[in-house]
Amino acid sequence: MPPDRAPQSRALDIDGPVHVLDFGGSGSPIVFLHGATSCAATWIGIATHLAREHRVVAPDLLGHGRTPLAGRKATLQADQRLLRAVLDIFGLGEVTIVSITRGGLVAALEAAAHPDRIDRLVLLEPIAIRRLAGVPLLALTASPRLGNAVVRRLAPRPEVAVRRWLGATCAHPEKVAQEQVQALVASMTVQLGEPQPFRGWIEAFGDLAPLILRGRISQLYSSIVQPVLVIAGRDSTSASIPAIEKLVRWHPTWQLEILDGVGHPALEAPEATANRIQAWL
Repeated sequence: MPPDRAPQSRALDIDGPVHVLDFGGSGSPIVFLHGATSCAATWIGIATHLAREHRVVAPDLLGHGRTPLAGRKATLQADQRLLRAVLDIFGLGEVTIVSITRGGLVAALEAAAHPDRIDRLVLLEPIAIRRLAGVPLLALTASPRLGNAVVRRLAPRPEVAVRRWLGATCAHPEKVAQEQVQALVASMTVQLGEPQPFRGWIEAFGDLAPLILRGRISQLYSSIVQPVLVIAGRDSTSASIPAIEKLVRWHPTWQLEILDGVGHPALEAPEATANRIQAWL
């Protein structure tokens, strides 16, 4: 990680507490949106690079990281409202949104609703899976309380939770910078202090499953009118490269970048990913 200043934690009130990492910077704005089971701290490496030439912020979405549910639901529409409020509070317009997996669907909703405000989208590992994948996902999330209890047992301490999460999401966890790991552990420490720390994860997946089953994911992508850059790691453990290539063929104006020797782009190769984004911008 480059020796730039550390991001500042900002506490907002958006129908309840919302945590945002403010990377500062000046120039055209970039907002980062993480995926389900992740948090704003995922973007530490890549966002620090891009903050050299851009105004950069990254919120924790509902029920993730340091943003508790606090009576709210972790749905795509609720996170879209959170995103819109963040843009309003920071006074951001003509924004580039950099997202991964589920965060890309939140971005797509806001880009379709306010095309004059969202300038471009970068989709890391966009969700591109068959409808049948929604069946086991729906079954696993049928009981958020039970799902939270199961995940809580697998993640008794922050260090254990982060180590297991990195093992599941990264093809090469040894490539993840130690500063990045420490930031994830700090975020997980706060999350584990909640009564049901992983309920937001379960709700997010439960909200996603019906969209997959009904084939509505493709409709969300088709609603995007802005320029799109898609980035994926050749060694990804969570994304199908053939499925992503097929998705991009359906949208011929989109640009695709595949990073060889990389699983999770933002965690394993933040500088290379940031350079690809900056070159495209």
